Amino acid sequence: MKRTDVVIVGVGVAGAALAYTLAREGHRVHVIERDLTEPNRIVGDLLQPGGYLKLIELDLEDCANESIDA
Repeated sequence: MKRTDVVIVGVGVAGAALAYTLAREGHRVHVIERDLTEPNRIVGDLLQPGGYLKLIELDLEDCANESIDA
């Protein structure tokens, strides 16, 4: 059986950032998400300046610059 240090339920913005941060620190992280399918409707998201600064802090700013087919 694999050892898990942390279980995160839900991969929203906070859950994903926490999982990424803990894994980078060497923790064994297991993430549980109910549904990873894309919604069948248009969903708008907005990245506030503070959120972009957090992406830079996590060394993930390239993710914000990727093209998204909406």
